[in-house]
Amino acid sequence: MAQTYVRELVSVKKQGAHNLRSSLALPSFSVRVTLWDRSFYFATQKLWNALPRDIRSLTDVKTFKYHLKTYLLKKLFINYI
Repeated sequence: MAQTYVRELVSVKKQGAHNLRSSLALPSFSVRVTLWDRSFYFATQKLWNALPRDIRSLTDVKTFKYHLKTYLLKKLFINYI
């Protein structure tokens, strides 16, 4: 549901019988700490993979936004104390 230029930056892996890895594909080649590590492509995948699996598995956008907001506010509140 994102803009075309954003969709082209992110690829989603098909889930197999045993989903042991993340659902977003990180680049398969090794890179040193460069501008690549700070790029939008890399950051979105890293943030997505850091979300709890129950939030990532939601399919309804409204429900996803609600749970994401709740998760982030709880995380902020815990780190603020």
